[in-house]
Amino acid sequence: MSIIDLHSHSSFSSDGEFSPEHIVSLGYNEGIQVLSITDHNSVKGIKPALKTARSLGMTVIPGIEIDCVFQNLNLHILGYGIDIENKAYADIEKTSIERDRSYFSQLIIRLRELGFKVKQDEILNLSPTSIPSPEFVGEVLLLSNENKNDSRLAPYRKGGSRSDMPYFNFYRDFCTPGKPAYIETQFPDLSTILQVIHKTGGVSVLAHPGGSLLSPEETLISIMKMGVRGIEAFSSYHTPEVTQYYIKKAVGQGVFMTCGSDFHGKNKPTISLGDVECAEYEHQIRDNILQLTQ
Repeated sequence: MSIIDLHSHSSFSSDGEFSPEHIVSLGYNEGIQVLSITDHNSVKGIKPALKTARSLGMTVIPGIEIDCVFQNLNLHILGYGIDIENKAYADIEKTSIERDRSYFSQLIIRLRELGFKVKQDEILNLSPTSIPSPEFVGEVLLLSNENKNDSRLAPYRKGGSRSDMPYFNFYRDFCTPGKPAYIETQFPDLSTILQVIHKTGGVSVLAHPGGSLLSPEETLISIMKMGVRGIEAFSSYHTPEVTQYYIKKAVGQGVFMTCGSDFHGKNKPTISLGDVECAEYEHQIRDNILQLTQ
């Protein structure tokens, strides 16, 4: 168990399960010293997280994870130590909500075209959030009697080859680029997002590059030249070999490295808060992020 986790999602992310207060308390009970809640395109969970952290004597760093695009590649950029009161983040969230609402409607249409039995109103009524995530759509499909005999869903059911994280794997297998239910979405460009993070006093980090970069040798240096200041070298999605690769890249590029689990709750049940170890780099990462964001 690590003493830091700089990548977690609360219920203010459409695909997060737990409240910010619950995540902070969970982290405290697990011995985490420095935590960041980095909700998708939203900072609404930060204030309640900070309040709970103060009561426990724990450090929570204000954070966010923002979708953006660079050279036709969808990236996730983490921002730490940002000014959450800045209007730019309210604007990012507003745009994200509008984008997600349109995406959800298009996704339902596409899934129907693929032959799945799915009703938009039913999913909206069941959803814990105003705009259901694609993972939640997958959950409803898997629980639906109307789709119980659909062989395409068999791998996500208990005992299936994709049942370790069924809802997230459904999203990966059906909704990502090149997959049958993929919906092209317009995201802001990387330079715009970096400008927002840096102008609001934050530091930028490339999230889980091992899961985002198809050709890291060709793209990582270009991304770093745009002004990204850190790499999430330690991630739930990285094998030991991939982790070592990004440690070397961080050192070579003269940027700092971070460690994060990408905890979501039920949508990623194999990922627990603080379960990404960063061994001998643990205290270095902790001290660096505190120095950069305090």
